[in-house]
Amino acid sequence: LDEHMDFASQLIFAQNRGDLTAENVNQCVLEMMIAAPDTLSVTLFFMLILIAEHPAVEEEMMKEIDPVMGKQELQS
Repeated sequence: LDEHMDFASQLIFAQNRGDLTAENVNQCVLEMMIAAPDTLSVTLFFMLILIAEHPAVEEEMMKEIDPVMGKQELQS
């Protein structure tokens, strides 16, 4: 995969090149989002890695969280 492109975009480009069908792309996205807890945990893991690798994205996310949470501490 191109190191500067997210996985979903790579799937779409693979479909446009004819490497994958639309059904293949839909199935991949479906499995990443709802298929099973292990799939979801892998997806969340990679999402967290991407956030960690892009501090500007993390900062923007925190800007959105702060007004909602106020002075409350974030909890798991």
